[in-house]
Amino acid sequence: MDFTNRTVEGITVLDITGNLGITNIKEFKQRVLTFISQGAKKVILNFDQTKYIDSMGITALITIYTKMKERGVKFKFAAVQGQVKQLLQISKLDKVFPITETFDSAVADLK
Repeated sequence: MDFTNRTVEGITVLDITGNLGITNIKEFKQRVLTFISQGAKKVILNFDQTKYIDSMGITALITIYTKMKERGVKFKFAAVQGQVKQLLQISKLDKVFPITETFDSAVADLK
């Protein structure tokens, strides 16, 4: 798993590559919570290279979702696909989380 931070058109982006689960969930949460504590107002979590998520990853997404809502951060989960998308659909979290089909659509929505 690799995390890459970048900024696109004033939006803080975290690219998530590989698997998201118990072995790296602490780093993932810390990075996103750091964005929030540093005052990020718009955040995209980019899942276009994420292959797998486990139950710890889902729990982290719920925690992050809650924190961003509490702080008034505008955010999107972009390019969710494959096993990750299926798990979010099964758990009905795709109805809760602000998900876009593509990274570009997430950027457009947050402009």
